[in-house]
Amino acid sequence: MNWTLLAKELRALRPMLWCICGLFSLLSVYLVATELPDAQPLKPELWSAKSRDLLFAILMLFSLMIGAGLLIHESEQGTLRFLDGLPLSRARVFAAKTAAALLVIASLPVLGFLSDVGFGQISRTSLDGPLPWRFALLVAGLQMVAAAYLLAMSMVVSYVRGWFALVAGLLFWTYLWLRQLGLNWLAYVDPYALLAPDLVGGVARVPWPQIGAHLGAAAMLLVIAWLGFRHLGDDAQRLADSLGRHRVLSGLGTGLKFIAPLVWLRALIYLTQDMHDPSEKLATTPVGEESFARHETEHYEFLLRSVQRKDALALFDAADDVHDQVAAFLGAPPPPTRFVVDLASPVISHAAGQTNWTKIRMPLEPDQDLAEQRRILGHETTHAFIEQFGAGRISAHFASLRCLHEGLATYVEKTLFDTPEQWAQHRRVVAGAWARGKVPFTLLVDDVALSHQRDPNLVYPLGAELARALIATQGRDAPARFLRAVARPQAPLGLEGAALWRDAMQAAGLSFERVTAAYEIACVEIATAEKDFTASLPKLSAEVAVEGTDIVVRPKFSGTAPGGIVCVVEDDEPFGTGIQFLPHRKDGSFALARSRLLKSSLRYLLGWRTPLTEHPVFEPWAEAAIK
Repeated sequence: MNWTLLAKELRALRPMLWCICGLFSLLSVYLVATELPDAQPLKPELWSAKSRDLLFAILMLFSLMIGAGLLIHESEQGTLRFLDGLPLSRARVFAAKTAAALLVIASLPVLGFLSDVGFGQISRTSLDGPLPWRFALLVAGLQMVAAAYLLAMSMVVSYVRGWFALVAGLLFWTYLWLRQLGLNWLAYVDPYALLAPDLVGGVARVPWPQIGAHLGAAAMLLVIAWLGFRHLGDDAQRLADSLGRHRVLSGLGTGLKFIAPLVWLRALIYLTQDMHDPSEKLATTPVGEESFARHETEHYEFLLRSVQRKDALALFDAADDVHDQVAAFLGAPPPPTRFVVDLASPVISHAAGQTNWTKIRMPLEPDQDLAEQRRILGHETTHAFIEQFGAGRISAHFASLRCLHEGLATYVEKTLFDTPEQWAQHRRVVAGAWARGKVPFTLLVDDVALSHQRDPNLVYPLGAELARALIATQGRDAPARFLRAVARPQAPLGLEGAALWRDAMQAAGLSFERVTAAYEIACVEIATAEKDFTASLPKLSAEVAVEGTDIVVRPKFSGTAPGGIVCVVEDDEPFGTGIQFLPHRKDGSFALARSRLLKSSLRYLLGWRTPLTEHPVFEPWAEAAIK
């Protein structure tokens, strides 16, 4: 390789290097300005959830930008003839360009490594173990492999020149289509999945098969790009010019270019839209009807389909009473407007309702009686009042406040609308969860960490105990005072988890220590009182194996089954819902299509669904290697 030529290519790519450095500097400044720089621990089990998406987006952006003009730039600028006149072969020029591009892109994993290690080092406490250097180095290496793969693909696509954005978008949708066909081999050439190494016993495993597949694919793409570079020249330019002068082809090409933004806009919508899973409940919801109606009460505005009016009459009559009970319990002032309740639209699977600010989505189901409708409306109305207390500003702290959002709504629902038996079912869920492993306050208020270690829906029963502890020790108005303190304009930026709770409680004049202690004492007391029930729940484990095109989970336990077993798996498909319930097979096992798993290990939750509890009692997350 000619070092002078390499230096020349590096100088040409210098603006990209400055952009990369400037972006990382901006991200670091933003983090320091809006968060606590000493509260950014480097934890392998949480890295994928918090950092992978951003780093992958940056890798893809700069790989595409650099690759798009790396080879064809010389031809378009007319400098290729000059290079051909030098005592240099096309192969040496190609090698210099590729090497320069890889060196510039290498700054991405290097800066990411320095950022992760730097902030991780200053965030360490006396309770933390050694800094996970091996994991940080592995992630940086995987980023470099993914970048080389994306760069090589971009270099090949760059020969379409003005249609680069359109072709790249079509390739993206082709990938989605192939994924829908269930092609297992795509997992080996998926750079997004590559950036999430498996963790076994807290130690990251090197995904050698995926690394080999990515490097092999990158090598093949580079060979194709090199062959294309060899044939760049006058003949290729004359062909492109002649096609451009053809009136029909020129118009068609111009029209296709305008499609590119639509392709990528649709891709962004696809990536950010809510993923609604089909379920038996949604199948019963009326759809396709054009006749809608509305009904107003003093505090609610109901939107519904005309055919639902008969089923909703009892709810209309009871709605304002539900509102008044919830408002009185919370000490909430009258809302600025009526709460809008959508009775026709579906919600996400496994949810009875959804609330956003003053909008409540609560589909009527044929099997709901008035008592159930009152419970759901009371729960969702509590969510609406929580948003009012927070003045719409608490959503930025969702991961730290989800336990209170769901817990307070659950506590109000159970206090005002539940029967004693439903309260008893709730207590058994708390006892079952606590018997499977303590969930301290610090874990409960970190939704990312909680979801990684335990059933994410523990925010309902355990959050209700936290809400009860808050009210019991600090007064009925404590939740409102706390939420207003979180949303106060002068609140410090960047606080999360226990630090956010401590700051807001201090600002609201509440005792952080008394509330956290009361929460844990209450859970221990419930677990002690319900020890006979928890003793009746055998511990669950499983054998996991690949059988044909499926991954099969076969539960194991000793003793008498207290009910049915449910299984939840972590679905790592890039554009999936993230978690899914597996169907129960006749032989008692559960199956997941192998094509749905992009990693070499399966994370799953096993739990008991019993008639004595309102929710399944799950074991902690387990992980099994998949050959």
